[in-house]
Amino acid sequence: MDETQKTELDQIDIVEGGSNFDATVYKGFKTKIADVRIDKEAINYYNGPSGSDGRPTYNPESTETMWKAIVETETLPVLDELGNPTNEKLVLGTNEDGTPKHVTVSARFNFTNKDGHWVISKAPSAKLWKFMRKQGVTKLSELIGTIVVLDVEPGNDDRMWLRISI
Repeated sequence: MDETQKTELDQIDIVEGGSNFDATVYKGFKTKIADVRIDKEAINYYNGPSGSDGRPTYNPESTETMWKAIVETETLPVLDELGNPTNEKLVLGTNEDGTPKHVTVSARFNFTNKDGHWVISKAPSAKLWKFMRKQGVTKLSELIGTIVVLDVEPGNDDRMWLRISI
């Protein structure tokens, strides 16, 4: 390799990956739930042998399915410099079909299998029922239109992820 090729290679810029989206500006933002659906084919990865606490352990080879409730917010608006929502919808990239990828926030909650059918458990460790109580509803369909508060959670890298505060 001659010196010109080496210089050319060394002059290629290195940049951070991903977008420059700052999720932290949405911490505490209030938005409505737009959709609630049930995923009847979610993989249950926690069906391994019981651990020391008596609960099933993680099984990466699992193919067992379970039901999960998916709660999704409305599309988030772009926030102005003061943190107020604008009429513009937040878009990060494009979908595979070329349409804009609107940003929503979702949460997934497990159902419990009771005697061969899926139910919403009222057990103290059951997050779905706790969330429903917090929203003041007793039926999943009543969640649509209720207001949730967004929170942020750090990832394993420098990114922050938007979450529905539960």
